[in-house]
Amino acid sequence: MIDPSEIKSFITVAEERSFSAAARRLGLAQSAVSQKVKRLEDQLSLHLLDRTSRRVRLSVEGELFMPYAHRLLEMHDEAHRAAALIRSQRGSTLLLGGYNFLVEERLRLVEHFLELNPTTQVDVHHGTRQDLYHRLSSGGLDALIALALPGQARSDLDFIRIERRQCHVAFPLNHPLASREAITYGDLCGHQLAISPGRQDAEILNVITTELTRRGIELISAPEADRRAIEQFAHVRGLPHLHWYPSQRVRHERGSSIVLPITDNVLLTDLVVYFEKGRRRQVAERFAEAIRDYVALGLNEAAA
Repeated sequence: MIDPSEIKSFITVAEERSFSAAARRLGLAQSAVSQKVKRLEDQLSLHLLDRTSRRVRLSVEGELFMPYAHRLLEMHDEAHRAAALIRSQRGSTLLLGGYNFLVEERLRLVEHFLELNPTTQVDVHHGTRQDLYHRLSSGGLDALIALALPGQARSDLDFIRIERRQCHVAFPLNHPLASREAITYGDLCGHQLAISPGRQDAEILNVITTELTRRGIELISAPEADRRAIEQFAHVRGLPHLHWYPSQRVRHERGSSIVLPITDNVLLTDLVVYFEKGRRRQVAERFAEAIRDYVALGLNEAAA
């Protein structure tokens, strides 16, 4: 059986055209590199390198064998990667990224996933949009629950769209607009509105705040991005705040607020779950199956 380290030594010597340079690059003694190449030549019964006192170069047989040497080394590396992937699938912990703002949506998705996979654990990781995308792309996360503008989900990642969310406004009971059946953005002109500070997803928030401020709405940032914290902040300050549903709803009560639809609604966001493209851990595939099942059953509509 050919030793991959012998193949690697042969390729490195051929690239460096020097046993001493190859030894430095491989972190081995020069004698060890020479022995590995000699063993390979003996095993193959081939003369792979022409050696002189000044230089080393590929022989004719070495030139012919080199493509096969590269393929052997690539297959060896691929086999090790496959083994590492298989070992990683022994674990039963889903590494899930998300924002504090989407905690309710995340809890519903995780609950459905755990109903289908009761022995699996879920480890939730928080961070900024940029940080979470980087961790997902580099294999540090199995999935990421995030927001995207309609039709603008990232093409470099696989994703499942859970719902398209429409903006509504939740008013305190004593707010002058709370008696309406519906509102327009123009009705909000000159009014204050509590909003997320958007530290975790500034890109989406910038689109929303730009649309609202250009319509003359004064935005007051809540101290935290957690939706319950925003609602509490709005309640204490007597301010309306945004609320999102997967479809337009009629006027209704929600806790101590009256939620109204916006008839000229232009603020839409997609709730998506991102996955790394290509081969994924088995636990990530199971999570994707659970998300598709969640959407197919209409559980997002039922929970809203």
